[in-house]
Amino acid sequence: MDQFQLHIIDTVRRMTDAAILDLVKHNLGGVNAGGPEATPKAGRAREPKQREKAAPPKRFAGIAPGQPKTSKPASRRAAATKSRATGEKRSPEDLAKTMEMVHVAIRNSPGMGAEQLGERLEVSTKALALPIRKLLAVKRIRSEGQKRATKYFAV
Repeated sequence: MDQFQLHIIDTVRRMTDAAILDLVKHNLGGVNAGGPEATPKAGRAREPKQREKAAPPKRFAGIAPGQPKTSKPASRRAAATKSRATGEKRSPEDLAKTMEMVHVAIRNSPGMGAEQLGERLEVSTKALALPIRKLLAVKRIRSEGQKRATKYFAV
């Protein structure tokens, strides 16, 4: 080691912790004292903002805890789904009734999509999927288009 390095090592050994901290702060550009939490972290130019707790969406306001959080108004759709237990299949009679309602609606207003049929019949589009597939299979209706642009016509 050269003479300069030995001089630095000797000086640091004789200094107290407070003096070393002051020397380091001075050489780093006057960083505030106060321990490791006062030294800036790399890449952090400012303190993070305190986030306020977000209020629940207004569409769920007034719903008691434990009630289902749906934005749809109660209607015959809700009553139709409440008649069966979760995961329970529809009865063949119920399915046949729904198929006939769909067929009559398509015959009276050809060119409707599943969403329009659901609105007209007040049934969810999910509940219409099976009756529409069955009507297509027995060739009582035909379809044109793909995906959400599919339109149905009576045969």
